[in-house]
Amino acid sequence: MRSPASGDRDALVHRGDEGSVGTRRPRWEQQAAGIALWRTGADRYQLYVRPVTTQRQLRKTALGLRHAEETTDGQGRPAFVVDGRPFAVLEAGQVVVLTLPPVEAEELITACPAAQRVDGTGVRLALAEIDGQQLNAWVRRAWAAQAPAAIAENADAAPSAQPGEVGDLPRAIGRAATRALADLGITTMDRVATMSDRELLAIHGVGPKAVRLLRGHAGT
Repeated sequence: MRSPASGDRDALVHRGDEGSVGTRRPRWEQQAAGIALWRTGADRYQLYVRPVTTQRQLRKTALGLRHAEETTDGQGRPAFVVDGRPFAVLEAGQVVVLTLPPVEAEELITACPAAQRVDGTGVRLALAEIDGQQLNAWVRRAWAAQAPAAIAENADAAPSAQPGEVGDLPRAIGRAATRALADLGITTMDRVATMSDRELLAIHGVGPKAVRLLRGHAGT
């Protein structure tokens, strides 16, 4: 790749020199979200493009959390709520406002300098300024801050849930399905019985085999 023109360089931020032998660190990085320009030698550059986080991913993450629902706020914006309390609001399809405790809000702003405080309890951040994994983590933290304590505590315990140790769910469904169900508060066969196969299969981590085992266990 050719060296950028002098005008282009004005849009770049110096990020330090190359690292030690066998490693390279970005020397120039474009300020536009998701685009990094690495200087790999004299007049040689390489462009890296980070996948842009989308509102679809935000919606999928938010609605995958227990008791989360999508509604609209007083300004007609899509809002994600838990127990009636908003934890994320989508602005213009490109910006998310997360409701976080002050300490966590400051932590997000430190991690993502492009983020801005809103009304003391919110943090506004363009989706293009954060990668998907970071977004998932912060949406979950915003949800946990607004969710009733019992719901949030159960969700925190779900990642360490072991097959055969959650309610009366059968051990045979495996770790992934057990944790996916526990994360949604589905911990008993009575609750499973109220759900259709389609609803169970829509849960990430629960596959056809797990559904068959759940139905077979219910029939024993």
